[in-house]
Amino acid sequence: MLQVCYYLLLLIHIVYAIYFTVPFLIGFKKKNKIEGKSKAQCKFCILIPARNEAIVIGNLIESLKQQNYNSKNYQIYVLINHCTDQTKQIALEKKVNVIDCPSTVKKKSDVLAYGFQKLKNQKFDAFLLLDADNLVHPDFCNHMNQSYQNGFQAAQCFRDSKNRNQNWLSGCYSIFYYIQNLYFYTKKKLGLSATFSGTGMMITKEIVDQFGYPMTTLTEDMEYSAFLATHNIPIDFVTKAITYDEQPNQFSISWKQRKRWTTGVYQCLQKYFKQLLQGKTNQIFKLDLFLIFFSPLLQVLTCTVGVIHIAYVILRYGFFSFFYFGIVFLLLTYLLMILFTIFVLENNQKNFHEMKYAILLFPLFLSTWIPIQFICLFKKINKWEPIVHKEDIQIENVK
Repeated sequence: MLQVCYYLLLLIHIVYAIYFTVPFLIGFKKKNKIEGKSKAQCKFCILIPARNEAIVIGNLIESLKQQNYNSKNYQIYVLINHCTDQTKQIALEKKVNVIDCPSTVKKKSDVLAYGFQKLKNQKFDAFLLLDADNLVHPDFCNHMNQSYQNGFQAAQCFRDSKNRNQNWLSGCYSIFYYIQNLYFYTKKKLGLSATFSGTGMMITKEIVDQFGYPMTTLTEDMEYSAFLATHNIPIDFVTKAITYDEQPNQFSISWKQRKRWTTGVYQCLQKYFKQLLQGKTNQIFKLDLFLIFFSPLLQVLTCTVGVIHIAYVILRYGFFSFFYFGIVFLLLTYLLMILFTIFVLENNQKNFHEMKYAILLFPLFLSTWIPIQFICLFKKINKWEPIVHKEDIQIENVK
């Protein structure tokens, strides 16, 4: 029975690998569709949730003021969420709009829902959602506008990093997002939908006015992706609309952040799995999200059964027989991941020599997700905790 479970889970992993690899390979070779440039400019409302972001908020606002976009066609709103530092004062000094959130606001999704509600009577075409630690490329609004003019009601930007060379951990995060960007890009060339990824998101005001913002999980971006999928609304991936994030450079911060992400994915699976498996429209987008939401649980089950199976093999065939096979398998897997990582960095025109430690440790970084998935399955996080940002980097200094 144990062997049956093990090979069944192994088969599911193979199906996962085929599902995510084949579209990637096909999409990577497929020529990109050339899209026209529109002279029309929509009116954007830029929302920035902020909790004690005095160090970084000013740099983000300055990068937004340097947009190659008519300043009359976008307004910036900083959503003040229980700040005890100078965030509000800095925003006011930069002459942008400020909205104070009430005490009932507990997490980022609450902040956004409150901001949408306060601005429901304003005349905007679409919202742009950014994190306070971001910097944005000067053409960010231009490219998001093109997505809007092409008829998309939702879009995700290209996520880059402003501190990718700081240490191995910030480099590993950067590699993670470069892989995600590349996957979104190949899906776009196949006419498939992306998913929201935390920041740099565009959503039309029409959608917000129609459906509101009923997000309740700790990963409001993934939940919103599922919500849009169930309403047959695809998400565009805008390759040239670039945000630069501050990545964690301490493992304790990364651990806490990824525990929140994993808990949120479990919450999304519980909340949406029936809706994602029902209906006859937008099936690929729904299946894609279901597989993403199910993957942490699948890895927990596979690891559990796998460890038991390994113990059985060792007892039956001896430790050294398994040991040599295991070492060869791990080395081959590690080598393939290193080569793929170098390929991704080369594809993104990044100097992989400057990120050599991140490249070498990226497989280890991914493996640390496994204990997090076990922990969050049995001990979920109940509250949203902000990540403290400390890197005072201006857009002019981003490479």
